Amino acid sequence: MINALITDQWLLTSPVPSAQEQTDVTGKYIQQFLSPREVEITETDAVGIVKNTTSRIWKAREVAEAFCYRAALAHQMVNCLHEIFFKAAIANAQKLDNYYAEHKKPIGPLRGLPVSLKEQFHVKDADDNGICWVD
Repeated sequence: MINALITDQWLLTSPVPSAQEQTDVTGKYIQQFLSPREVEITETDAVGIVKNTTSRIWKAREVAEAFCYRAALAHQMVNCLHEIFFKAAIANAQKLDNYYAEHKKPIGPLRGLPVSLKEQFHVKDADDNGICWVD
């Protein structure tokens, strides 16, 4: 079960309203669970994310954690994920941050950019799809 892979701190503590009670779980509804910084990160486009991670305004780990948390929330609301790789994504993001700290430059031009893959792509150690991170 996917929910068993969601860290306890990301689990919703109250029941999610039914689809009839809450027809839209995007925007302000999901934002209520996120910090202002997490909203800023997860609502920034790819160009802005790359700009902020390659210039070290945001750490790759911070971006990974924000997107993983938002995905975990969304899944609990609408059961949208088939597989998740939150731990692997965060560990990979930390490696990117460590590289940047050691070499004083990003490992590549898309450093820290989160991507979600549909099941047509084959990902090592994965059955179908999931969230991955560009090195």
